[in-house]
Amino acid sequence: MKNRPFLLSACVLLLLFFPHPGRPQSEEQKIEAAKKEGILYWYGSMSNDDATALIAGITKKYPFIQIRRFRGGNSVVLSKLEAEARARSLTVDVIDVDGFYVWQLLKRNYYAPYRSPELAAYPKQLTDLKALWAGFFLLPHVVVYNTKLVRQEDAPRSYRDLLEPKWKGKMAIPDSGVTWFHGMLQYMGREKGRSYMKQLAGQNVHVQSGNRMMVELTMAGEHVLGIAAYSHRIGQFQRKGAPMGWMKDDVIVTTPQAIGISGLGKAANSAKLIVDFVFSPEGQAILRKSGRIPASSRVDPDPAELTKGRKLFYSDIIDGGSRYNELNEEFNRTFGIR
Repeated sequence: MKNRPFLLSACVLLLLFFPHPGRPQSEEQKIEAAKKEGILYWYGSMSNDDATALIAGITKKYPFIQIRRFRGGNSVVLSKLEAEARARSLTVDVIDVDGFYVWQLLKRNYYAPYRSPELAAYPKQLTDLKALWAGFFLLPHVVVYNTKLVRQEDAPRSYRDLLEPKWKGKMAIPDSGVTWFHGMLQYMGREKGRSYMKQLAGQNVHVQSGNRMMVELTMAGEHVLGIAAYSHRIGQFQRKGAPMGWMKDDVIVTTPQAIGISGLGKAANSAKLIVDFVFSPEGQAILRKSGRIPASSRVDPDPAELTKGRKLFYSDIIDGGSRYNELNEEFNRTFGIR
């Protein structure tokens, strides 16, 4: 591997500049050290709107932090990191990616240990035992339906209900639904889950390109039900007056958008302050206002019922990421995607 010497050197730097997670710095110590640092580089797949709102909050609180952010899809972010690692010019400080891509960063040693003191308010499933990453907002998957086509009393209440003959040929699933697929197999158990997925696919489920497009077409009446829709779409669409209902009486498979510190840049203390802010109630409230689902138990989403009182199942993103090709092939084969 061409960049192995670079990564070994990076590991030495991590030991020098990142104290053990059990030896926390005070906020005052981080601030004083951060004031002596230069530009902070933040790479991530979080949307520009969400990132812009967070950065505005960060710079208001810490005006001395200079942030340069690169935004791209998860695979684009990974490619940029790899290219800079090969060129020995990797100086990124903070990285955010969603779900399965965390595994790709871990196996390349792009994350360094740092446990934010804010993480005490987070479910243990959203934090790493080695303090390498944590989930800062949620991506729950739900079933949505068009309320002009389905009355509330007739809507499905469980995933088993989707196997009823009346839904045959009326449902859609996004081509990116492998994340939901993996979570459901974990929740149901592999054999029962596979049996269920084969029955569901037998309902002639339409595979739609893109999660948002599937939701938009469901609201337009092209599909009656949309499986594995991101639940933050509910608040967004309902506020616009869309005829949207959703199945809330069964398990909700959930994955996180994760963030961590790389330790490869030159603004380690600024990076810690940013991560602390993102996980703080203040940062989570900004994400809520942007329409995201906060990961903190101290901040409810809008509307609160998206998670409050719901049965959330946090799927294992490390398992999913390490077996992505296998899972994606099975998902495609099950739902007839070529």
